[in-house]
Amino acid sequence: MTTINGNSANSFKINMESRNLGNLDNIKRTADNATNEDDKKLRDAANDFEAIFANQLMKSMRSSIQKSGLISGGRAEEIFQEMLDEKYSGILSKNGNLGLAELIYNELKTQKEKSSK
Repeated sequence: MTTINGNSANSFKINMESRNLGNLDNIKRTADNATNEDDKKLRDAANDFEAIFANQLMKSMRSSIQKSGLISGGRAEEIFQEMLDEKYSGILSKNGNLGLAELIYNELKTQKEKSSK
């Protein structure tokens, strides 16, 4: 047997094969992480869209309510109400109460899988 740096050629070959398998594992882990990152980005986009939709819905509902004029907070009240509606819509989206984000996520994921084939 030929020796390389005190090791036999067979042990060198086995060592290289184990390194290659290790590299394959690293590549697979990297691919899995990329897939997980893509899924997270898709889910975040779907949640953001649902929050925007819920915010628009609240604005429409609020505009349909007639103000009495008895107590008016002026522009400050309008700003506060917009901020409150934005917060409520974010909460609705995070809790999944509307269910729109899940539908959007599933559709985007299906479209992504079709385009990658």
